[in-house]
Amino acid sequence: MAVVAAENPGVYSDTDEAVEAGALDITDLRKVERALEDLGYVPIPERLLTRPYDGLSPLATYRPGERVDWWIRYFDYI
Repeated sequence: MAVVAAENPGVYSDTDEAVEAGALDITDLRKVERALEDLGYVPIPERLLTRPYDGLSPLATYRPGERVDWWIRYFDYI
């Protein structure tokens, strides 16, 4: 899995918004998407990663009082 984010993760809700704002060139985005696909990665839209994570996991114990989402589940260690 991989996430393509303009500037930093969380700045834009997805790549469409980043392209529209001029922060990401559509040609560059397509090149990155092709490279990820060629390497066997599955691109995950950033907006989906902000949904609450409802799976079984000890993640909530590491972040008491914070909402656990899919970003934390898969990419927080980065």
